[in-house]
Amino acid sequence: MATRYFSNIGNLSNTSFDQPDFAPSHEAVVINCLLFASLGASLCAALVSVMALQWVMDYDAAITRGGSSPEDRAKRRQFRYAGVLNWKMGEVIAALPLLLYSSVVLFWVGVIQWMLIIHSTVGYVVAGGATMAALLYVITTLLAAVFVSAPFRTPLSRGIYRILYLTLS
Repeated sequence: MATRYFSNIGNLSNTSFDQPDFAPSHEAVVINCLLFASLGASLCAALVSVMALQWVMDYDAAITRGGSSPEDRAKRRQFRYAGVLNWKMGEVIAALPLLLYSSVVLFWVGVIQWMLIIHSTVGYVVAGGATMAALLYVITTLLAAVFVSAPFRTPLSRGIYRILYLTLS
């Protein structure tokens, strides 16, 4: 019996283990794409926000730097301000929230799909909460775009207001 046992142990090293090829499901690929796109958009927004802060600090330092006459400072300030306008720095900074908005949307779409696969009830609860938050955002944005006195003003609501004003005038 011991001879048979030890002879079988020797045979184990010759056997090969065939591992099946891994192929992720289509849903898993879609969910990962959504979540990583969300992460990428968030990181881009953070990076550009830090860069924008540096731009503004440099602009401020350049126009407030002492050691010259008021006329020289005014010329330097006008030169820098013309650069801000020509390079549309305000529009770049105003577009940053759109990156974050898209990141939030991508994230919640990915999480909702993931939860629906794991358990439909949990998925529907998460989808309901995300839908309520999205409705709150859309309603407040549209209110600010339609009613000038609404305090919910954002760059997006101002853009919608301009489009509505140009279209309806």
